[in-house]
Formats: sequence, C-alpha cells, structure tokens
Amino acid sequence: MREDVAGKIRMRLTYADVDNVQFFFGNYYHWMDRALAELFIACGYARSAALQEGVGFPVVESGCKYLKRAVVDQVLTVEARFAAMTRRSFRVAYTFLHDDGAVAAEGFTQHVCVNIRKMEAKSVPIEFSGSDPQDGAQ
Repeated sequence: MREDVAGKIRMRLTYADVDNVQFFFGNYYHWMDRALAELFIACGYARSAALQEGVGFPVVESGCKYLKRAVVDQVLTVEARFAAMTRRSFRVAYTFLHDDGAVAAEGFTQHVCVNIRKMEAKSVPIEFSGSDPQDGAQ
C-alpha cells in the first residue's frame, strides 16, 4: 500500500457549498470524490487511464464524521490517503482541515477493484499497492 502519497484539494467555500445553517453534508462526499481523484493522479494512475483499461473502483461502503462546521468564506483542505488495502480492495481515509489546522470532518470510502467489462473483481493496480500482486502482496 502506498503510504507516501496523498491527494489534496483546497477550496474557499461559497454559498453553493453550504445550506442556510452553513452546513450541507452531501458536499462532503463530493469533496471526498475530488480528493480521491487527486490521490489517483498522485499515484500515477488517473481515472481516465483506468477507464481506458476497463478498470473501475465502485464504492461499497462510506462514512463521514462531522466534527466542526465549515462556513462561507472559510478555506477547507481535503486530504485523501490509502488507509488499508487487500489484493482486490482498498480503503481511503479523508481529513477535512480548516486553515488553522482544526479538523472539520473525517471520512472514508471502501472500494473494490473491478473489470468493468466483465464486472469481475481484479487486483488493485500496482500504482496503488506499490507491489506486484503476483509477488504475494495483500
């Protein structure tokens, strides 16, 4: 599992990001997806390359714990890192940080790796695991 890479996005929140109480939980999942895309790119395996190869990473479980509200005009950084990995699945952990370092939220997504043409499980890409599955990597 690659522990040396992270995907990060940084954004200033606007009215489109929050609701009338300055919180909209659905956007956290959108931001996790954007940070995940950056994690894949940091590993050298963009989603566009995966799609061309017929590889997909459906989410089979997810969660988010909201710790501190994020409001309009605040800058929020979302960081994604691999948290666990097996031969055919991986978990990504997300940390949402305010500029002062306070943790706004923590989330996760659990993915399986599939051949999207056959809808069969396949090995996690070497770009994510850091080792060849034939070498006994779990």
